[in-house]
Amino acid sequence: MARDHTITEQTVLVTEECCSCGVTFAMPERFKSDRLADKRRFYCPNGHGQAYVGKTDAELRKEAEQARASAEENARIARIEANEAKKELRRLKQRAKAGACPYCNRSFVQLTRHIHTKHPEEAHS
Repeated sequence: MARDHTITEQTVLVTEECCSCGVTFAMPERFKSDRLADKRRFYCPNGHGQAYVGKTDAELRKEAEQARASAEENARIARIEANEAKKELRRLKQRAKAGACPYCNRSFVQLTRHIHTKHPEEAHS
């Protein structure tokens, strides 16, 4: 007793328009996704070469994620530097209140007068 076997395969087709002649043609969905990924050349029915240029969605997402991570790292570094600058400013203010010159690290009763006479370039900045 012989049995007949039937194999059915479905292929999803997507359309594309030729960039040279404008003809609309169909191709298997997998073929299009492969060409989008590998950027290799393919041809319309009239023989015009086609290729997808530019970055894929995956490449764009990856770049956006890298840019976001870089921005977060830059923000983190900026916060650290700002905190360090605040600490240094606070330290210098405390030293100045105690009469210590922030430029030559000597103590003076008249600190303002000392800075104006010995460090005039710093007094005006």
